[in-house]
Amino acid sequence: MMLLTLRRWLRARITLGWALAKHVMMGPWAGRRSDPRRWLRRMGAEALGPTPAGNWPRFAGSSRCIGCGLCDLFGSEALPRPSLVIRGSARLPSDAPHVSAQTLAALHAIAGDVARICPQGVQVDDILALVRNNQEALVLAVAAGGPAR
Repeated sequence: MMLLTLRRWLRARITLGWALAKHVMMGPWAGRRSDPRRWLRRMGAEALGPTPAGNWPRFAGSSRCIGCGLCDLFGSEALPRPSLVIRGSARLPSDAPHVSAQTLAALHAIAGDVARICPQGVQVDDILALVRNNQEALVLAVAAGGPAR
């Protein structure tokens, strides 16, 4: 057992050392690989909307979901698996149009029940506010000639 651990430790050190040696030796010839301007151009092409200032305090309460599935007990015909919406809710303004008004209404109807049963205290009202704020921000951005998806 100790030999296996020693072998893994040694192999990890050799691998890291070799990677460092290649980086140091090839650095002067390889040049800088990442160009921040290229990254910024790519981000600009994605047309991501700005995050509304009112959303920042809501992120902590809405991002605690551990995927336990207890909120699925309150599923309905309109929203059979609330956990999927809670975990994958549209936190980015550019994703907000993908959430239907029917889904938001069904989630609003069970928000109190989920808050009582959730072991992590996920604030469904915060999730609803995030999505609505993002939808409003995207509408304003598009009206001003900004990002559109």
